[in-house]
Amino acid sequence: NGVQILGVDHSKKMIQTSQLALGRNASNFKAAVASMEDATSMQKAVIQSGSSSSFHIALLIDSLCYMPDSQAVQQAIANALDLLDTGGLLVASMIPETLEAMQSCNTLIGRDVIISMGGLLGYNILNFTEMSHWGIGNQTGRYSFVLKKTGQRITNDTVPVEGVSGRRLDSNLTEAPVLKYLLDVVQDVPGQASVSELKIRHYQEAQKVLHYIVSKLQEDDIPLMLNWGTALYEFRAGTESTFVPDVYDKDIDITVFEQHFGLILGMIPDISRLFGWKEILRKSSVSVLVPAGERGKGSNSLQIDIYSFQCKITENLAYFPWDKVTFRLNTILPLRPHTRISNQTLYMPSDPACMLENLFGPDFRTPKKTSHFAHYAVDNPICKAPTHDASEKLEFMRQLSFCEVCDPLTMNLNAMANFSSGLQTTAPLCPG
Repeated sequence: NGVQILGVDHSKKMIQTSQLALGRNASNFKAAVASMEDATSMQKAVIQSGSSSSFHIALLIDSLCYMPDSQAVQQAIANALDLLDTGGLLVASMIPETLEAMQSCNTLIGRDVIISMGGLLGYNILNFTEMSHWGIGNQTGRYSFVLKKTGQRITNDTVPVEGVSGRRLDSNLTEAPVLKYLLDVVQDVPGQASVSELKIRHYQEAQKVLHYIVSKLQEDDIPLMLNWGTALYEFRAGTESTFVPDVYDKDIDITVFEQHFGLILGMIPDISRLFGWKEILRKSSVSVLVPAGERGKGSNSLQIDIYSFQCKITENLAYFPWDKVTFRLNTILPLRPHTRISNQTLYMPSDPACMLENLFGPDFRTPKKTSHFAHYAVDNPICKAPTHDASEKLEFMRQLSFCEVCDPLTMNLNAMANFSSGLQTTAPLCPG
């Protein structure tokens, strides 16, 4: 009988409906209009209702996924926790973790997001529960969770991380969130530079955006290549089963064939809706995405740079228009599987060592601060022609078909042999 209940909704009509449904006997029920992602609005609702300033349980029932973006989700959880006593419980349901489960929701909320915010917001996770068997409509791909407020938050503004030659994710971890990894696993190295927690969070969000792009492309078996500084870091760090970017860098560089560039541009409205990232630059061969509220500048900035490249078949060259850089085609193709982001594959150039040496010089393996690179990154040194087995030749043909858009089975095999050996040819790749 001593339980006091405060109901909060952004709709005054819903508040009135709930009060009418409960009737006059619900003297312990109070209601207020507020937006749960707005801290001032929530505090004002509590004060105006005359309720206690703290509670034992907060229920976010079927509401979190309607937040406009991941930042609002985090703020809504933080606001609910602020109203709880230490040891209090926060219960949330109808949380979509797959695109198919979104339905009318606005924001995808993976479990790794909830896991990664525990230290920052001060809670432990008591459980995750699948909702597919709840018997209340189609809840496949949705879950609920229960959090317990600890009252102990991470208060430091920066987190030490290791550099290029530092520790990477264990090979058996496939979906560990970047923020949790950096907060829990990295070691404090004396004299090591620091990275802000905000930037680490941006990298966590970037992985979700990148996974979305790769997932959509791989529905049509389209490869996406790591390029420029991102490829350089990956090569230096070594092949791992899970992609973890360099948190000191200000961008993640990815590249697709020219004919596939428009597919990524078509994803941008959904990326903005699902993750809150926005496009700040679009040209014919480049698109730049940044987190909500960012402009791509400052020490905490991060952007995803998306490029396209062209195949110059008769010259056996690959050309990257935005940076005006040219490589031998066989240095780039066939793109090779390199690492994974969740269950999706990220690719690297066919010969990354030779490609990077042509681009950055013979000392490219040594980390250094420089913006120098060669625009004509061809035959300096000459890249040794790789030997392809039967399956690799078929994949090479398939990727070459993206250059001139023809059926691999109809390709000129002599021309294809020249390309794979780094030779020029006057013969057309595709039949006229």
